[in-house]
Amino acid sequence: MLHFPFRIIIVLVIVTAYTVSEGEGHGITATGIPAQGNIVAVGPSLLGTFVFIPSLGWRAALDRGGCVVDIGDTDKGRCSHVTHLDILMRSKEEALAFGRQVIPVMFLDFRHYRVTREKYKKE
Repeated sequence: MLHFPFRIIIVLVIVTAYTVSEGEGHGITATGIPAQGNIVAVGPSLLGTFVFIPSLGWRAALDRGGCVVDIGDTDKGRCSHVTHLDILMRSKEEALAFGRQVIPVMFLDFRHYRVTREKYKKE
């Protein structure tokens, strides 16, 4: 039996785009790093994972958004009741051109492996 140090989640999601100038974050992600490069906003249970988006490639899930929900989370009040992620874009024009798409994405979750590896280092 093979054991991989990550889990893979493939899910159909609503994908939208945002820019640094939107919201109240002032260019800082939920993880405290500058909002630049290949970043997406995800629900809290997927923060810290990597996301493969067809036609865009790999992105790091390092931000959160007001209406970005977790897989299967249906209790967000004013927000949509489907899985949603938000892609950081360089400009408002690029974000508007991307629009709103429903596409399959793949999440790679190495978080458990890192925690486990650190745990064994301490012992």
